[in-house]
Amino acid sequence: MRLGVKVLAGLVIACGVILGQDYRPGHLWVLSMRYNPAVALGSNWDIYGALNYRQQWANLDGGFVTYGLEAMVPVFGDDRQKFDVGLSVLQDQAGAFKVLDGRLGLSYTRFMGEVGMSVGLLGGYINRQIDPSGLTWGDQYVAGLYLEQVATSEVFGLERVGYPRLGAGLSVFRSVSDGLGGTIGLFVDNLNSPDVGQLESSGSFRQYRYVGQLFMKMPFGVDGSYVGGGLYVWYEGGIVERSYGLQVRYNELVEGDLHLFGTFWYRVNRSYVAGVGVGYRWVDLYYSYELPAGQLAASFAVLPVHEVSLSVRVDRGIKPDKALPMF
Repeated sequence: MRLGVKVLAGLVIACGVILGQDYRPGHLWVLSMRYNPAVALGSNWDIYGALNYRQQWANLDGGFVTYGLEAMVPVFGDDRQKFDVGLSVLQDQAGAFKVLDGRLGLSYTRFMGEVGMSVGLLGGYINRQIDPSGLTWGDQYVAGLYLEQVATSEVFGLERVGYPRLGAGLSVFRSVSDGLGGTIGLFVDNLNSPDVGQLESSGSFRQYRYVGQLFMKMPFGVDGSYVGGGLYVWYEGGIVERSYGLQVRYNELVEGDLHLFGTFWYRVNRSYVAGVGVGYRWVDLYYSYELPAGQLAASFAVLPVHEVSLSVRVDRGIKPDKALPMF
């Protein structure tokens, strides 16, 4: 017990991810498919659905808003193998700019006693658009109209660009309900090279995205409860981002009882995130508050991020007694 606690504490203390505004959800434990479909789907035994709302920096020209949805269904499974499908949709709104990102995930998991290995695919379609009616730069842009008396005006119409996206992931995990468990995974995104001239001409469109995960968890004191430590490393285009976290769940493994949840994440040089959650039986509600760190905090006194998630689980009826939630 003491050794496990030291390992978890070291994982958090020894190391802080995600750059300020982006549409990657901060509730990693709720919307996890796009971080690695092998980890998210491979460790899921229930019919699962989640909604997410993320509001970033509302005091900066209205801020940025992201809506998320995720669903997972184990198609079949037993003590040796299982196959899962999932859906992940995000819509990010930042003034005149909007991103709609829809992905379908597939995963196959093979068990070897207490150890399992999952492989997963995540593919879909991304649509980006600019609506000039949402621009706030005075007379610089006038949608579909040029005024001779305003020499700085430019004609700027609605633009949309869509392209497919494909990624693949792998994870290895040990899942037991009465001892130390863990997960290690790697996800590679942007495997395909879409034929989109506007983006390819920038020279930065085709960049592989690597996401590595390491989780450790162990039960403590109260039956059905556990503590876990986690690490995310995100690499894309020469930029490395890291995130370290600690979570505690109370009564998570006892069906029919009240669930309580607490978490703290440090995104290196970017932000501090504190979250709480409460649930009963098959419904959980989470809230987190995020403050900037590093240079971002030095430049802006207060840039809070609020995030709310609602998740629902329905027992698929194929879960072994030894199964332990991912993280």
